[in-house]
Amino acid sequence: KVRYAHYQASDLEGMFLVVAATDDAGVNRQVAQDADSQGRLVSVADDSEVGVCSFPAVLLRGNLEIGVSTGGYCPSMAVELREFLATLITEEYEAVLSLLAAEREKLLTEGNTSTYNRQVLRSLARRLIYELNERKDNS
Repeated sequence: KVRYAHYQASDLEGMFLVVAATDDAGVNRQVAQDADSQGRLVSVADDSEVGVCSFPAVLLRGNLEIGVSTGGYCPSMAVELREFLATLITEEYEAVLSLLAAEREKLLTEGNTSTYNRQVLRSLARRLIYELNERKDNS
């Protein structure tokens, strides 16, 4: 729930997760204190030590999700690392994931869940990622 007014502890009623992200560190600390006393999870944007959770910078490539977190210590570094990874993990990785997911589904449908089959999938994943990077390096 978003409210454009002065904060009140009653704003937290019925909330499971609270994010304190105002431009006032004192208000953020008060929100965290109130959330804690009410048994709510809280993330404090300007002070990772006060909250109990933080949010990663997420890179999405279809169903592939890569999260980068600094545990709230330096969100800007997490964002920069995500942007760097975005130059390496291109949209083509979505196709690789789809291929691997189809192979996995085939193995599971056949009832093959052995360690050997997991190793086969890992080997295939490694090979496809390597080939993708080789094509990128040679272009």
